[in-house]
Amino acid sequence: MQEFRKIVLSQNAVKMNVLFDLLFDLKKLRENVRPEWSKCLDEQYVDEQIIAKMEKKLEVLAELIAQVCERATGKKSDLVMSIESTVGMEAAVYTKKDSKKQPTTFEPFNLTKPKVKLLPEPDKIEVAVRARPAPNPGKSAKEIEQDKNRRRDEIRENVRKFYEENQKEFQLKSVVRPTNINKVKEEVEATLKKDFQPNRKFAKPMPKYGEVETKLNVAAILRE
Repeated sequence: MQEFRKIVLSQNAVKMNVLFDLLFDLKKLRENVRPEWSKCLDEQYVDEQIIAKMEKKLEVLAELIAQVCERATGKKSDLVMSIESTVGMEAAVYTKKDSKKQPTTFEPFNLTKPKVKLLPEPDKIEVAVRARPAPNPGKSAKEIEQDKNRRRDEIRENVRKFYEENQKEFQLKSVVRPTNINKVKEEVEATLKKDFQPNRKFAKPMPKYGEVETKLNVAAILRE
């Protein structure tokens, strides 16, 4: 019974109140539900096994039903009043007293406290202006230009001397080797000149034309 009480009280009070109202209202069971059950079950079985056993459970569940009704509606319902009249006793409505709970006291966690690390002293930074010395100006722009021109003339003169001293004509063996190229050249030119002379054997003399009268047309006359 204690386990059943825990299950009922853990559910929604409004829904459980509706369920108890449907199950334990004996008047509704006899008038509305019993005729429907009798259509498929024996009337004696319905009266003795179902309705009678539920009526016996009312004495045990009266307090629980009243407690659920109090939670759901805040007052006694018709079911609770009918149970009191049927059972012949006043159902003790369980009213939970508000117990004042002490507020939760927060305590710090028991954690390992870290050791304080000793930091080294910071290095001293000297605040000073460190300027570089002025650059050596050296030669002026005019002197630099003169050195460039002088160096350019020296390089040009060295290159000229190098090529004059080392310049030699490339000697080919064909130049010193005896050859008859001039004679062959003359023969080839003579042959070509002979071959390209026109053949006058079958040439016809130029015909002689007399004076021809020129007739003018309309366009020539208009142009004149």
